[in-house]
Amino acid sequence: MKDLKKIILVLILVAIFNLTVIAQPSNLTDRELLIQLYSKVDSIEKSVNKIADSSESMQTSIVLLDKRISKNETNITTFCAKIDDLGLRWNALLGLFATFILGLFIWMWKRVYSNRKT
Repeated sequence: MKDLKKIILVLILVAIFNLTVIAQPSNLTDRELLIQLYSKVDSIEKSVNKIADSSESMQTSIVLLDKRISKNETNITTFCAKIDDLGLRWNALLGLFATFILGLFIWMWKRVYSNRKT
C-alpha cells in the first residue's frame, strides 16, 4: 500500500514538473502561479489519500466477505452431514418397518396354512 502511494506521488510530481518546464507564458504573477500549483498538488494529494482509504476499506470488505463465505461453506457442509445422518436413520427405520411387515405376513401365513388337516 505504501509503495503504491509512493509510485503515484512520484508520477504526479513528474507530471507537475513536466507541466512547469513546458509551461506556456502567462500573465499571472509568480505568487498566483505558486498558489495554483499548491492547490493542484493539494487536490492531487487528497485524491491519492482517498484512493488509499478506499483500497483499505475494500480490503476489509473483501476480508469480511471471505469470512462470510467460509462460514456459509461450513454451514452447508454441516447441513449435508446432517442430511446424510438423517438418510441413514430413515433407511434403518424403513428396514425395521419392512422386517416387521414381512414377519407379520409370515406369521399370518403359518397360522393359516400350517397344521391344517385336509
